[in-house]
Amino acid sequence: MRSLADTLKAEHRFNGGGYQPRNNKFDERIAVNPLVSIHPVVRVHPETGERALFVNPGFVSRIIDVSPEESRLKLEDCGSYSRDKRRFNEPMATI
Repeated sequence: MRSLADTLKAEHRFNGGGYQPRNNKFDERIAVNPLVSIHPVVRVHPETGERALFVNPGFVSRIIDVSPEESRLKLEDCGSYSRDKRRFNEPMATI
């Protein structure tokens, strides 16, 4: 998982997880000017070197440079990994 995750970039998008607008001015602004950024799937703490998955199903809309199906599968893998309580305190280096 680690070597794969190190190579991936994700599209972080307000409404990435399917948020439904409530038809107010804020939602209209987001629809006209979407909040989008591209970032690595793995973030490394600058002082400790600790690695963490930076994938949130509420905001990450897709993995960059792969097919939609492959993106969906990779996001499911990341979600499964982050929800697995047995791995909660394991460093990523052990995976």
